[in-house]
Amino acid sequence: MHKIALPLLTFTLLLTGCTDITTPPPTPDPGQVTPVGSFTLSVPASLSVAPGQAVTLTPQVSLGSYSGTVTLDVLAPSLAVTRSGDSFILTPTATGSYAVTVTARGSDGQVKTGVTVVTVTAAQQPQPQPEPQPKPVFLPAPGAAVGSGDGTKEGTVYVSPSAQEAEVLALVNEVRTKGTLQGAPATAGTCVDSSFSPRPALTYNGLFAFAARKHAEYLANAGYGDGHNETQTGSPYFYGANMTARVQRAYSEQAGLSTPFYGSEISTAARNDAQETVKAWLVSPVHCQVLMRADYKQMGSGMATGPLNPSQGFWGTTWVMVFSR
Repeated sequence: MHKIALPLLTFTLLLTGCTDITTPPPTPDPGQVTPVGSFTLSVPASLSVAPGQAVTLTPQVSLGSYSGTVTLDVLAPSLAVTRSGDSFILTPTATGSYAVTVTARGSDGQVKTGVTVVTVTAAQQPQPQPEPQPKPVFLPAPGAAVGSGDGTKEGTVYVSPSAQEAEVLALVNEVRTKGTLQGAPATAGTCVDSSFSPRPALTYNGLFAFAARKHAEYLANAGYGDGHNETQTGSPYFYGANMTARVQRAYSEQAGLSTPFYGSEISTAARNDAQETVKAWLVSPVHCQVLMRADYKQMGSGMATGPLNPSQGFWGTTWVMVFSR
């Protein structure tokens, strides 16, 4: 029997490229608290601003149950940015639209973003406003019906004008605009002698006319007195102690309006003719200045007749006019 000697074979196992190492997690810092929950970020979708003007962008962060902290920053190309607390003041230098990105970062690594589009538009140029048009001049015809007028409360007829009351209105406008009465020169010896210039025509105020008629009736029937004040409060013709009280009463009772009333009143007596009445006012410096005042725009007239007894202050016919701006 033969014995065969086998050579000794040696095997070497080479393991490369494979690593299986388990590393234990780091031990957390006992003083560090990991945030829980989440937060939300909201920003306006758009903002508008004029060139060179600033606009404020204020992001809104809602923490909810989030226990960490949140920091904000902004990316705003082509806009100058100034931080003010939790807001960003954005100042553009040119027109256009710009996307502004706001980023909110949580202390646990959460990131939220929002985008606001800032539109920069050229400032609007002020548009020329139409000049206010003066109120068309309206004068009622003699006997115009109560309730007629120019469509406004002040231009409504509250007492039908007599022929004399309507005529005196027309004559006042004639002398104001032309310096004549029934076509004849009328300014000589008046407050506008040698210095006349046309004044605007006045429009009818029915509430002035109502107050003027009431005062004319008082002067004609209770006594002329000083021509402006009503002192006999027990008289059935009493309407108001002074001009302002009478006008305010007419506004309140006839039209449901209130007015502070700044104006003037003129009166005269013992004249039956409208032209004669206007002439008498023109040659009186004080009355002429009222009648020709350039900034007045409205007027009303009243006339009444009563007893003729001059020694007792009754002059038969009385005239009253009320003017205002």
